[in-house]
Amino acid sequence: MSTSINRLNETQVAQQRFEYGDYAEAILSFQELIEKEPNHKPHYWNLGLALLLKGDEAEAQLCWMAALMDTGSESEPECIQELVEFLREAAEFQFHQKKSSETAWVIRQHLREVAPADMENLLVLTQLSIALNYSVSEYLIGEQGLCELLLEPDVGSFDLALLASTLSAVLKYFADEEPAPSFLRANLKYAQDKVEIRNLLLPVCDDLARKKGKSASAIVLGEIYLSIEPNDLEFLAKMPVWYKKVGSYKQGLTLAERRLELSDSWHEKLFHNISYSTLLGTGGDWEKGHNSFQDYCSSFFLCPEKQNLR
Repeated sequence: MSTSINRLNETQVAQQRFEYGDYAEAILSFQELIEKEPNHKPHYWNLGLALLLKGDEAEAQLCWMAALMDTGSESEPECIQELVEFLREAAEFQFHQKKSSETAWVIRQHLREVAPADMENLLVLTQLSIALNYSVSEYLIGEQGLCELLLEPDVGSFDLALLASTLSAVLKYFADEEPAPSFLRANLKYAQDKVEIRNLLLPVCDDLARKKGKSASAIVLGEIYLSIEPNDLEFLAKMPVWYKKVGSYKQGLTLAERRLELSDSWHEKLFHNISYSTLLGTGGDWEKGHNSFQDYCSSFFLCPEKQNLR
């Protein structure tokens, strides 16, 4: 009884030293606890974290890996899950309580070493990297990146709201870089509401084309969205202009014609016929553009809706 009480007191002392930031003394305390209870894995988790926060990342990694390797094959998955939860809680504490995104990022990097396919961790790492102005490519593309994991048939359960907020952050800061289209494409099958995707994507594409002069990047993202919603009126109205800016008149005309066909009211048809005819003329087919507009004008003035306005 007295031994267990002493051990509890020793653990509390170690934890107090850790909480006060006295990592050197906390390390000594956890090492002593491991000598007395070599099979108690939480001592290794705490020792590794104290080493990490002291700046000894390599030693921390060795501590955790040694503890996992010393586990029997039957209990190894359970042991790995314990360490994953421990590191996740430690990262959350650093982020929310200590307000240290950098330390939270470092801890989650080590969590990734233990569980490379942990979706939640990869999503949070992506957001932390964006906030810290780090590269996000390694989390999005390549082996066991988010783009690959999201396309797997049995990806398991994860927070869809976290996925959506990560997509929003990636599009906001990296819309014109390669990981963004791949990540958008991987997100599509999880979209619970296509309108939400459209509302997120349209201003991003508009900003690329109008303010940043990157119509080609806007087209790439727009075509991905049209693959799941081919008759979206807003994208069909805007994308011909983007195609015009990059000199791809044929592709622009195809979308402009589709937008014209989907127009319901006479004023919609008038507006989009002007756009279509202008695009025809800009692309060099002046005669066809002129004839198209003339044909529409003839039918327009015979339109019953228009007659009622006279």
